[in-house]
Amino acid sequence: MKNVVFITREKIIKGSGAPSSRNFLLAKMFSEEGIFVHLFSFDMRCKLKEKTTNEDIYISIYGVEPKNERLLIRRIARKFFMLLPTLLFLFRVVNIVKVLKGKTVIYQDWTTTKSMDLGVLLIFRFIYGYKVYTDPNEVFAYLVEYQYENSCFFLRYFNMLKQFLGDLLLRYYTGLIIISSQLEAKYSKINKNYLRIPIISKLYSRNNKELLSYEKYEVFKIGYFGTLQIYKEGLDLLLSALEALKKKGYKLEIHFYGKINKYETKEIYAMIDRSNGSAIYHGLLSNEEVLKIMGKYHLLISTRRLNKQTQYGFSTKLAEYMATGVPFLVTNIGDNSKYIKDGINGYIIEPDSLQQLIDKLEHIIINYNKESIIISKNSIETANKYFNYQNYKNRIIEFFFSDKT
Repeated sequence: MKNVVFITREKIIKGSGAPSSRNFLLAKMFSEEGIFVHLFSFDMRCKLKEKTTNEDIYISIYGVEPKNERLLIRRIARKFFMLLPTLLFLFRVVNIVKVLKGKTVIYQDWTTTKSMDLGVLLIFRFIYGYKVYTDPNEVFAYLVEYQYENSCFFLRYFNMLKQFLGDLLLRYYTGLIIISSQLEAKYSKINKNYLRIPIISKLYSRNNKELLSYEKYEVFKIGYFGTLQIYKEGLDLLLSALEALKKKGYKLEIHFYGKINKYETKEIYAMIDRSNGSAIYHGLLSNEEVLKIMGKYHLLISTRRLNKQTQYGFSTKLAEYMATGVPFLVTNIGDNSKYIKDGINGYIIEPDSLQQLIDKLEHIIINYNKESIIISKNSIETANKYFNYQNYKNRIIEFFFSDKT
């Protein structure tokens, strides 16, 4: 018998972020091979007595989903006093894990909260001797470097220490899963035992007949899925392009799904209001709900600018875009150009260029019925070749359970 224990700070059942989507996909992958998966989601109250079992008999979910804290004092407590509740949570987890029969390994989300990483290594790796794996990602690298550059004197040195601690801890994991060439260059020097795979995604049973057709008198519908942030995600460029094309006589709608950056809420709502109904915000949906909705649009879009986060990888959301077969337009950041060929299996433009965005959107609208079918076909083939999780099952399982590590 084999067991994989997932320890995460993300929501498991109704998560809306990339880590949640990736965790459940990996859990599904292991369970399909008869490996028992045990999912633990951190909760400040540490209630692990409640246990639910997924419809798949190999996947067990423990505990209560984390709730969003509205009270300021609780949010402060979460941020600055994490070590003790984290350790209490992990000791409760280990009491469940240590009675599992068979070979057990630990897979932990690599977080921006180093108390979780430290606690997992201390308890599971050093005290109980389990193999512990993680996936260093671009979020921590970006946040620490960004905060380092944009902080006051005291916080600057605190963030330097945080980055040093994060890199130091990576040395003590049994192995790392690395998902981009930039991350490989950064972290392979720290831990030599790593598995390099691309972002993995789930393929969908979809064919070209399901694509929306488009006529000039109709509204061309664009779907945006992800965090709404003005500069980083290029929302200012996207909405400016929308207005420019409307002035040319095109009928367009942009439908937004995702979390709004809490520091820009008023500005983003104001930008949407100024569109006079051409930009519609639908709120935050779970990953499963999002995947059902993507197929309702003519085009999926991401207008991210280049920064220290986006330079590191290939978006989970973009892999999902490709897998749906819906034509998509993205910017040339990270590893995007390694997999996307403009006009062949998608559309790609340089970041931070309003004119390129306007010209490309106009080209897509004019040539939609002529190009969409072949792009859809090639997009699905690319996703199947590079991002289908089925292609990496054996490599991941061998990496986790090899006697060599």
